[in-house]
This record gives sequence, structure tokens and C-alpha cells, in this order.
Amino acid sequence: MTSMQKFLRDQSSKHLSQLSQCMERNNGLTKEVEICRNRCNELVETSSKLEKERSQLKDALCVAEREAKRLGIEEDDSSKPKKRSRFSDSKFTREDLELTIENLMKKLSCPVCDVGQKEIIITNCRHMFCRKCIDKNIKVSCLFFMLIDLQYRLLNRFVHKNRNRKCPACGARFDAKDINDVFL
Repeated sequence: MTSMQKFLRDQSSKHLSQLSQCMERNNGLTKEVEICRNRCNELVETSSKLEKERSQLKDALCVAEREAKRLGIEEDDSSKPKKRSRFSDSKFTREDLELTIENLMKKLSCPVCDVGQKEIIITNCRHMFCRKCIDKNIKVSCLFFMLIDLQYRLLNRFVHKNRNRKCPACGARFDAKDINDVFL
């Protein structure tokens, strides 16, 4: 009977140590979730501020375009002198308008390639990219995991079916279902 008690005591201590390890991991994961939740709230706040700024810039651009149209400023020929009324109270010059348009175009362009316009949003982290860059990211991760899958099959090991796609801007993981179209 003593060997049975010893066996049960060993098993009990083993299970208690496993339980304490699981509790430590759970506490660590809880802290990580809280950090992620706070970061998400920060990103939502930043996103709303940027959206408000974009709206204000868009309104300013509309006002500037109307003012330019009213003053008869032509966009095609920059060699001609600017047509301005002597009674004009406009604060915008052609350079101001061009600078505003350039800034708006920068905000709309993809941060990865700086060529395409933002068409896709990753809903987890709310970063926006052009479709080409996201498709490239998905294809690269698929090829990477296909190679890993093949390697594990050759070694007869367990294959974890994880698509480890990461946001090019912040590195947050995402899945194909986390991608949505953006209509700007």
C-alpha cells in the first residue's frame, strides 16, 4: 500500500506543478490580452483622429478647388501667370493647392510600395494597404507554410495548420477573413 501512496503522491505533485505552470501561462496571456486591448483602443482613437483630419483636409481641398475655379486658375499650364482678381480675398495659391493635393495623395498611397492606393484594410490592426501588397503577403506566407508542411510530412511529424500572415506595418497576425475592402 505504501508504494501506491507514494505513486499517488508523485502523481499529485506532478499535477500540481502542471497546474501552477498553466496558471502562470494564463496570467501571462491575460496580461498580453490587456496590452492588446489597450493598443487596439489607442489605434481606434488614432484612426478616428486621422479620419477627422482627412475629412477636414478634404473639405479644405474642396474649398480651395472652388476658390481656384472661381478665380479661373488653370491647372494644365503652369507657365502662364496666375489669374487673380484684384478684389480676391483668397488665401490659397497654386502652390498651396498643389501641396495640399500632394499631402492627400501621400495619405491615400500604400505605405509598403508607395505606388498603389489603399484598397484593403486588415480589421485586426486597422492598417490599410493596396491589394497587390496584401496579395503578395498572403502568397509569400502560403508558400512558406507549404514548404514547412512538406518538411514535416517528410519527417512524419504533426503539422500545425497555422497561416502566419503578418501585417507589413505592425507585424500583427491576421487571417484571410480579417481582410476587407476600403472604399475611399
